[in-house]
Amino acid sequence: MVDDKFLERLGIEKGTRKVVNHEERGRVLRAMDGCTYKAAAGGSLSNSLVALARLGSSRASSYPELRIAMAGSVGSDPLGSFYRQKLHRANVQFLSKPVKDGTTGTVIVLTTPDAQRTMLAYQGTSSTLAYDSDLAEIVSKSNLLIVEGYLFEFSHTIEAIKQACEDAKKNGALIAVSASDVSCIKRCHSDFWDIVGNYADILFANANEARAFCELTSEESTVSAARYLSHSIPLVSVTDGMHGSYIGVKGEAIYIPPPACIPVDTCGAGDAYASGILYGILRGASDLKGIGLLAAQVAAVVVGQQGTRLRVKDADRFPTYDISSPSSPKSSTGGGDGNYRGPKRAVPPSLEDLLSDCLVLPLRLRFYINAKPAPPSNSKMLEGPLFVTWKKATNGSEPRLRGCIGTLEPRQIVSGFKDYALTSALRDRRFSPIQSKELPYLECTVSILTEYETALNHLDWEVGKHGLIIEFTDPDYNVRRSGTYLPEVAAHEVLRYLAGWTQLETIDSLMRKAGYNGTITESLRKKIRVTRYQSTLYTMHYGEYTAYVKKNRGEINGAPIVNGFKPGQ
Repeated sequence: MVDDKFLERLGIEKGTRKVVNHEERGRVLRAMDGCTYKAAAGGSLSNSLVALARLGSSRASSYPELRIAMAGSVGSDPLGSFYRQKLHRANVQFLSKPVKDGTTGTVIVLTTPDAQRTMLAYQGTSSTLAYDSDLAEIVSKSNLLIVEGYLFEFSHTIEAIKQACEDAKKNGALIAVSASDVSCIKRCHSDFWDIVGNYADILFANANEARAFCELTSEESTVSAARYLSHSIPLVSVTDGMHGSYIGVKGEAIYIPPPACIPVDTCGAGDAYASGILYGILRGASDLKGIGLLAAQVAAVVVGQQGTRLRVKDADRFPTYDISSPSSPKSSTGGGDGNYRGPKRAVPPSLEDLLSDCLVLPLRLRFYINAKPAPPSNSKMLEGPLFVTWKKATNGSEPRLRGCIGTLEPRQIVSGFKDYALTSALRDRRFSPIQSKELPYLECTVSILTEYETALNHLDWEVGKHGLIIEFTDPDYNVRRSGTYLPEVAAHEVLRYLAGWTQLETIDSLMRKAGYNGTITESLRKKIRVTRYQSTLYTMHYGEYTAYVKKNRGEINGAPIVNGFKPGQ
């Protein structure tokens, strides 16, 4: 523990991280004579891995133990041996061999009475990370790869990071990147986005780091940064100290309130938070709000102690934390509800119940009737990407879109029908929620997506046959953008306008849908990565639904059907 005057005497700015050389490190250590300090095997990534290992091996957990390993660079000196031994005792395997005659890197963490930490990093051998065949084999068999942001400061490690990400991606592993430090992001902004935009499934950052990623000013809110980043990265975790944290998904931000705690040392708080997020994901939890609350509790424990690592006795109480079911607290302003559904509007329960029944049951039955081969009655539900589309037609007019939401990730088809039927009917932000009076005029279509293929170029697909997923880098903001059109979208425009959409018009429209507002050039089109797919459609009109219900039940929700609609609506 040091005071502000100590930092001032050494000319060190409080709350920052500075890279120092061997001489500067010696000067600080000499100035610390007489101070109380403790040697610990630390580091951002290792802090997260130790916490994750302790959560994953807790005596209170009913899950199999998580197997955690770390690749890094340490010297053959006593500090290197100390580091490896500490990780081994924490159930984290250290994969890399020590660098012969190398000096292990160190970080001096200076904590002031207000719990702020100032870090002085001496790189030592940490800049010599090697990605060899043995490490590549381990990465190719892993479920999760985590890349520490500090590595981006070393230009020759970028290729190693890319190769590791490629190997992980081929195996279907999740890839997480920690932002690590504002100054590091600013110095290595292009390299960060090259990796994050092309590979990352998860990004961990604090508020200032998130703003640095987006090149936003300090006046911009944390939630704005979380939303911005979540357009390019599937899941974004942004911590903001005593103000709480946000989990960003698909342009929305779920607010996670901070637990009550008395801060002792904030060093390692973000690392602990990341371990909680990763623990929830690896255990298969789907409720992001619940995962975020767990992560915040883990971070609060570390903030309330001296030292950066989650203790075993504290880890034992977290695996029983309920992250298996959707949490009840409301989401943040304009944020999601914790289940990838977008902002939730106030809808009369009776309407939601009716929509839950309306069309969905017959659609499920129709899918099973048409599925070839038909699934056994006791088998697991079929899985696949799906979209649910609602359209409305009045007085014989052409059906008009009233909502369309789905997922490109595999979902259990039967449960997915119900979830996305409700979500697209009530929570598509482009439209007002469907009202009960509209039900007689509705039709519902479920699109089951199949036959995924990587297109040779942006024109290697057919209008009306293929759906498209495009991915490209926005040259104006250096961010990754993506979007999808179902096969029927371009085909619908062909019928509507006779001349129809050409392939280029479809691509250009999809780029706009993805959020790109700049000039569309042929060279930019050629840089687009296109995945094409096909879909099988299952459609039912409200009239078909009422006929089905009348045949099987004779009524809807307890009231007889009159002219295809329930009286009193």
